[in-house]
Amino acid sequence: MPLQGRVRPRRVHRLVPIVLPVLAGCAAFGQRPEVRIAQVTIVSVGLTGATAGVGLEVVNPNRFDLRAREVRYALDFHGGVDQDWHTVATGASSDELRVGARDTLRVELPVTFRYEDVGAALARLLEQGRLEYRVYGDVRFAAPVGSWRVSFDRRGTVEP
Repeated sequence: MPLQGRVRPRRVHRLVPIVLPVLAGCAAFGQRPEVRIAQVTIVSVGLTGATAGVGLEVVNPNRFDLRAREVRYALDFHGGVDQDWHTVATGASSDELRVGARDTLRVELPVTFRYEDVGAALARLLEQGRLEYRVYGDVRFAAPVGSWRVSFDRRGTVEP
């Protein structure tokens, strides 16, 4: 008895090589979102540490909404001429961000660090009156089909 109203398994197998590349390539039809650091400020200063506010701008050039599943970040200070970068804070935000079609979303990340982790970098600030920093990370986006991981990176100088 023939199957009526159902796709025969042989026909499904014929469609798989055609449908899968099309579905996998849908993300290629969209444009990669852009993530840039708009500003870095010191939000609060306490007895044992401080919090930097990292303002991200997330630009969605696509005709469809995007969701960000995760934002990972790190804050480094430069210890001086003979020293390397020292990571003083790392973290991840798992709060879902939704960026509308052809829209820009502004996100503020609070990055908290302890003075004891800054060590040589604080000495450099007191000695030279300036301190180099680097904020970097990435945002993981989910598109209707596929995903993107978009990095951000900014270096600057703190001068009180």
